[in-house]
Amino acid sequence: MMPRWSRRAGLTLVELLVAMAVTGIVGAALIQIIMAQNRSAGSNEAWRVARSVSRGSLNRLLADLRLAESDGALDGTTVSGQDLTLRVPYAFGVACNANNITGPGLTVSLLPVDPTLLGATYFAGFAWRDVSTSVYNYRTNTGNGAALHAPSSNPTICVQPGDTIVTLPGGSVVNLTASTIGSGSPTRGMNVFLYQRVRYWFGTSTALPGKIALWRSVIGSGVSEELAAPFDTSARFRFYKVGSSVAQTSVPSPLSDTRGVEIHLDGLSETTPQGSVGPKRIALTTSVWFKNHHD
Repeated sequence: MMPRWSRRAGLTLVELLVAMAVTGIVGAALIQIIMAQNRSAGSNEAWRVARSVSRGSLNRLLADLRLAESDGALDGTTVSGQDLTLRVPYAFGVACNANNITGPGLTVSLLPVDPTLLGATYFAGFAWRDVSTSVYNYRTNTGNGAALHAPSSNPTICVQPGDTIVTLPGGSVVNLTASTIGSGSPTRGMNVFLYQRVRYWFGTSTALPGKIALWRSVIGSGVSEELAAPFDTSARFRFYKVGSSVAQTSVPSPLSDTRGVEIHLDGLSETTPQGSVGPKRIALTTSVWFKNHHD
């Protein structure tokens, strides 16, 4: 009879080698699957970041662009494919001064405005709409400050007998001043708006050194705000000229011929995901046509 220990079940060397080979193959496959999932997750995250860069600043930019009107939307201080300065209205009213309409100042009965908003703005000038031409005429003040639309010392000028101009409920009567008179003279009853100058530009990011960011600044405030980063070098502004529905790279001359802006917000991911040759890029393009077209 054979000893008891010689009858125990076990693995032969060949079986052990086969089992190890199968385990290695299965393990390698699992590792490949895990790595592929990690690459996919990293790529999806990079796409998400790039998309958020493109869309993150869009609402802020559109809010200002959609308020600008066609005759004077762009301020000539800085206008290029990488830099825009806009005249953005923030308060509206009617002209009611009969004594100073040919000088740099004007008394206006304003529609109601949130006092907090009014106090946070930086008055850069005012404009009125000529009823005969439908064109807005601008007066600019280089001071850019809230104190330049002060309460009128004589608000009764807007409620003289026979006038149709009155202090609107919840509104106010203010004196406006400007250092640049410009062309034309407002008459009583013309639409008037107050505006501030808002600059948008693509420049070097502070949050991501070496990358491109979109910046916003209200001129006169002394504060610049980095809206989003990073952007691709293709991010820029293009311009719609009067009579054309195709945006052009060059700035229209004169600026008053500009009827809208095409915005290219080409966002990038902050890092290069594993398995990619560079950051992910989202090309976002939208257009805004200025208000009050009369041509």
